[in-house]
Amino acid sequence: MSNEVKLSIEDSAVGVIYAGGEGKRLWPVSTKKSPKQVNPTFSKETLVVDTFKRAKKIFPTKKIILVITKSLYRKISRLIKLPKDNYLVQPENADTAAAMGLAAMHIEAKFQGATAVTLYSDHLISSVSAYKATIKKGINIVQKQPVLLTIGTKPTYPSPDFGYIKLGQKMDLKNLYKVSRFVEKPSKEKAAKMIAAKKYVWNTGVYIWRAETLLRIFKNTALDIYKGLVDLRTKINDKSYEAGLEQWYDKVRRESFDRAISEETKKLLVLVSDYNWKDVGNWKTVYNLAKKDKNGHALIEGENSRIISINAGNCLIIPKQKVISLIGVQDLIVVQTKNELLICDINQSHKVKKAAKIIEG
Repeated sequence: MSNEVKLSIEDSAVGVIYAGGEGKRLWPVSTKKSPKQVNPTFSKETLVVDTFKRAKKIFPTKKIILVITKSLYRKISRLIKLPKDNYLVQPENADTAAAMGLAAMHIEAKFQGATAVTLYSDHLISSVSAYKATIKKGINIVQKQPVLLTIGTKPTYPSPDFGYIKLGQKMDLKNLYKVSRFVEKPSKEKAAKMIAAKKYVWNTGVYIWRAETLLRIFKNTALDIYKGLVDLRTKINDKSYEAGLEQWYDKVRRESFDRAISEETKKLLVLVSDYNWKDVGNWKTVYNLAKKDKNGHALIEGENSRIISINAGNCLIIPKQKVISLIGVQDLIVVQTKNELLICDINQSHKVKKAAKIIEG
């Protein structure tokens, strides 16, 4: 007779929504004060609300945690009415390794034995039923073995805007593999070759893990971050916690979770799914997702604006004027706010973050 105890999602899982990023690749609309996840330009109800509603279809509300920054707490807590305990507030954004570690430490303290699922507030998911089924399958896998699991989706076109995972050894379960390696945003030509090889999937950044397992992986691959988390764990119910958190964020290594943990650990598996996923990461992705006119132009937030197009095509426009004339230009991003103007070759959109950093000084 099996000793396995089958737990329901309600009993065993926590949804962790990460919404503390600044979205600098979508400047000037996405800014530090109003980043993409809370900006209505990218979704009718904002991306963070979309993500929360999607999470509620999988997890009970009491087991949905939002990891945000102090500067965004007031804005996001107005959009999503949850008890303060459901918010894990960082002093500032220090990249995803620190955020994931902090979440693991809190979940280990508050929901011992729980399985956590990372959910990012800038993802678009169209096939929610397939997404939900994939998450549940991933939770079942992680409950049975001490591994870190990520989700990969089958690429539908050779995008240079997403990261890729090369599939390694196939495991016993269908669509489950060891991770061979990560490839971060290859050229379009390289991406096409990778897709043709049928050994690569898009890296969604979604991870499923048990807190004790993830903290053990931090100890083995990012000891400096782990030591800080251990120290914070001793203060979690103490008045000294806030000051300790501030001090830790002042000195913590700023690095992505993929680089600090995923690329270093041997305990990483990838579950391949075909749910329709997109990461709203830069202006080119926004253009690809937007509705186009007969000339291939995408007009966002310009219901009362008119485009005059002469020998022009395939431009993304977010205007402040009623009339926009495009003559002899192709593949441009033209984004205007009250005080800023961005004009960019759509194929150079990955460099917008550099301009935003210069402007911030």
